[in-house]
Order: sequence, then structure tokens, then C-alpha cells
Amino acid sequence: MFKKLLFLLFAAGMLAMLTLCVSADGGEVYTVVLDPGHGGSDPGTDVGTRYESDYNYTLALLLKEKLEANGSFKVVLTRGKNEYKKYLERALVADKANADLLISLHFNSNVSPAPNGVEVFSSVLDEWSPDSLSASIADSISKKCGLKNGGHKKQKDTGDSRGVYYWNEEFGWDVPGVRAERVSDYYSMISWGTKLGFPAIIVEHAYLSNKNDLKFCDSEDGLRLMAEAEAEAIISYFTGHTHNYQSSADRKANCCLEGIMSEKCTVCGHRRNVTRSATSPDSHLWTVDSRKVTCTSDGYVYRECQISRNLSEKGMTGVKLHTQTETVSSPGHLMVTVTDTEPSHGNDGIFKEQCSVCGHVNEVITPGDPHVYTVVTSTPKSCTVNGLEVYKCTVCGDSYELTYPAEGHNYVSGDEVLSCASDGTKEYTCTRCGDVISENIEVPPHKTSLTIDRAPTCEEDGLRRKVCTVCGYTEDQILPKTGHDYGKGKIVTEADYFAEGSRKFVCKNDKNHVKEEIIPKKPGGEGIIIAWVSGSVLLLVIIILPFIVLGRKKLKAVSAESAVMITEEISENATSEEEVEEEDNVKC
Repeated sequence: MFKKLLFLLFAAGMLAMLTLCVSADGGEVYTVVLDPGHGGSDPGTDVGTRYESDYNYTLALLLKEKLEANGSFKVVLTRGKNEYKKYLERALVADKANADLLISLHFNSNVSPAPNGVEVFSSVLDEWSPDSLSASIADSISKKCGLKNGGHKKQKDTGDSRGVYYWNEEFGWDVPGVRAERVSDYYSMISWGTKLGFPAIIVEHAYLSNKNDLKFCDSEDGLRLMAEAEAEAIISYFTGHTHNYQSSADRKANCCLEGIMSEKCTVCGHRRNVTRSATSPDSHLWTVDSRKVTCTSDGYVYRECQISRNLSEKGMTGVKLHTQTETVSSPGHLMVTVTDTEPSHGNDGIFKEQCSVCGHVNEVITPGDPHVYTVVTSTPKSCTVNGLEVYKCTVCGDSYELTYPAEGHNYVSGDEVLSCASDGTKEYTCTRCGDVISENIEVPPHKTSLTIDRAPTCEEDGLRRKVCTVCGYTEDQILPKTGHDYGKGKIVTEADYFAEGSRKFVCKNDKNHVKEEIIPKKPGGEGIIIAWVSGSVLLLVIIILPFIVLGRKKLKAVSAESAVMITEEISENATSEEEVEEEDNVKC
């Protein structure tokens, strides 16, 4: 019994939870259109290991898989794997699917390797900007994938050849140059979403130009983890609240597009019970060009529908440019008479009228009787005086003058040939009046020949003379004497320690000029004599000394007993001093 009670309580709880879940999302299906950016002939950036279009498409498939696995999402792709489509064609896929949201998938790049992380862009128009979803996607990818959170951003239009585009509140469309309105969006996919009636965002998932971001995107599980993080944010945005539906005019019918009505959730923008109304052929968003009418040209007002222009320029099938032209016919001039005089003698009649609108003037001249003029005074012109003719009418006496300006002098020079003998003036004669003027001129230089009357010598100056062959002008120039150049001279007798020498000099400029110079004897001669004498004495001592020593030894050896004999012998040896000296010399 207790077990049955527990079962019933459990069943009741499950039923209550099921009831809450049904009330939360009502079993709704949320339509999300994924737009893999670029594709086909437009590969996008190529800074990664493959083209951006490949990253975009791979991520789109992974995100589609994650959303559809939830069971509450219908996911549509705007293009095939290698297919190229224009922005409008992609947006029309979302329009046909009654999309709750269009997400354009991209990967960023920069010329600098530093920027990194995820960034999400949405509309600058608050009513078409799911700000909380944009911020949630950036935050979820950043946390789950370890990438920098670049945040939620908006970009206003910067203009083209027609100017900056502004949002027209009445038609729900943007037009160029209407500054009273809010500035429209810069990015085309977001702009097309606002005009077709659904929110669109752009997710730049990472920077392929940053090595760390690229490494994550090229890892085996990187893109799958990125798709999972993005799916979680999208699912939470659409299902994590109780829907509050209100009737909504998502798009007003206009000359080219049907109107769209739906019941839209005020929290997430989910649409249900979407209905479409017929186009409104007369609902044009005109841009106007005009030309004012003038008195001579027609004016016009030219209108061009901005809605049809956008759609036709961007390739929507079956749409042509809608225009209107109104012509305003020219009314012609509104002329008012200004002058009206009759012709008379010497005076023309004048009729003049002017347009009071544009100022155009018409004038008619009626000739009067002409004057009969004769010359009463005539003064011819000259080089310096103006000519004058006075004319007077023979009928009325009216007169007028004609002045002929003076011609001025026409001076030419004579045929004389100027030379160094001229006086430094040149005359010019006027060919009209004969007036003569003179001019100081620079006389041509002398044409001189060079002669040397006397060449300079060592001791006398020379003379150089120039004589003009035209006028005989003479110019003397003193040539300074050259002076002696004896050089180093030549030694005639060498000087030594005991006698002076001599040197002879001969002038190189004139060999007749000769001089001699005494060369002093070399210093130190007395010292040499003393050294020679000292050396000789020393040599004599060295030679005699051994004999003296030998003689002393012999004297010591003689005994006392033979002293008498020695004395006798000495006496005999000393008989003649000359003989002894002679004997010593022989021994030496």
C-alpha cells in the first residue's frame, strides 16, 4: 500500500513537471536559419590552413546537428557546401522559412596577429537586436572554448556613393541621406533581416590570423566544442522562459513584398501563426530628384522607389525599378517694357523689354537719320605726339574726336665697326623722325702680340712688351731678375783633422758666376795627436818591461861568491854605452 502511494506521488510529480515544461515552450518549434558566410567563388579569408568558407560550412553542419538534437528546433542552411549566393538570396531563404533568427557564421582575420577571440554583431535598431542572445553566445563560446570574449557589438552604416543610409520608420526600410531618421546597419545580412522582418546576427567565432585561435579551430574537437557552446546559448535563449505572445506586424506590405503578421514572443521573438498578406502596389518609398521649371525649359519631378531599387539591384527575381516622372511645362517669359524711344537725327530708336521672372532681356534698335560728319581739325601723329582728328556734323553740329596714339621712336644703329680704337660711344638714329641718341658701350679689347725685348738674368730685370696690332697701344711688363742659383756646390778639397778644405759653386742660371767656400777642418785633431803619442809610449813600455824583469832574476841568482866575477863582467859589459845600447836594440 505504501509502495502504491509512493508511486502515485512520483507519478503526480512527473505529471506536474511535464505540465510546467509544456507551459514553458508550448511544444513550439523554433526556426533558426544558419548562413555559412562566403562560399563558392567567394572563399573568404585564406590566412588559416583552409579557406574561411570551409570553416563556416563545417561549423554550420555541427551547429545544425546540435540544435536539431534538442528536438525543438528546425534548422535551415542558406547555401550548399561549394555554393555562392548573394546576401539578398540568403536572406530570402530565411524569409521563406519564417525564420525566428538568422545567424551568419564567420571567422575573423586581421593584418596584425594580435587580435583574437569571439565577437558577435547585431542590429543598431533596438527592435531588431536580440542583445541578450548576442552577449550569451559570445560568453558561452569564450568560456567553453577558452577564447577571449570580444563581446556584443553594433556597427552603423558608413555610406556609399549615395551617402549614409537611415532607417525609415513608416516603411521599415532604409534610405540614403534622410538625416532626420536613425542611422541604419552597416552589415548587409543584418540590414536585410530588419527589412524582411526577422532579427539577424553575425558571429565572428575566432581570429584565424591569431596562432592560438587557429590552433583551436584546427584541432579535432575545436569546432565541435564551439558548435556545442553556441547551441547551448541559442537553446537557452528560446526555451529558458515562459513565452508571452503578442500580435506583431513583422513586415508591412509594400510595392514588392507581401506583408507579414504573426504572434511574436516579447521575450525571444519566436513567431507562431505567421500569415502573409498581398503586396501593396501603391506603397512606394520614394526618393526624389527634381529640376525647377524655368521660362525657357520644362521642369520635372523624378521619383524612384528605394524598395524596388534595393531588391532589383541585388538580384531579386521579378522585381523591376519603380519610377515616376512629372513634367512641368515652361510658362515662357513674362516681359515688361523697360525702354521705348523714337528714332531721330543722330539717335537710334530703342525698344527694350525684360522678363520679370528670370531677367531675360529683348532689345530692338531702330536706326535714326545719320550724322553727316566732316573733318574740321587734323593733327598727324609723330613718334612722340598723338594724332588728332575732330569731326563735326554739318547738319546739327554734333562732333567727336579720334585720337591716334604716338608710334614711338624706332632707333637703329649705324654701320660703323667698333674696335679698340673707338671712343666708347655708339649712336642710334630713329628711322621715322631722324632723332639721334648715343649709348656708352664697352670697347672691344686690344688685339696684342707678345714680344720680349730683354730676358731677365741673375742680377738684372728683363722686359716683356705687348703691342696692339690694331691701334698700336703698348704695354710693358717688368720681368724680375732670376737671382743666383748656386745649388749645393762641388767639393774641390776635402777637409780633415789637420787642414781646411774648399767647395766651388757655379750658378745654374749663368755659369760665368762662380764662388768658392772654405770648408773648416774637422774638429778633434789635437786629441788624435795626444792619443797617438800616448799609444806609442804605452807600446814601448810593453816591449821593454819583460827584459827588465828578466835581468832582475839573473841578478838574484848570482851568489855572493861570484860577486867579483859579476862585477867584472858588468864592468866589461859596460865598457861602452854605445855598445850596450846597440846590444839592447838587437835583443829587442
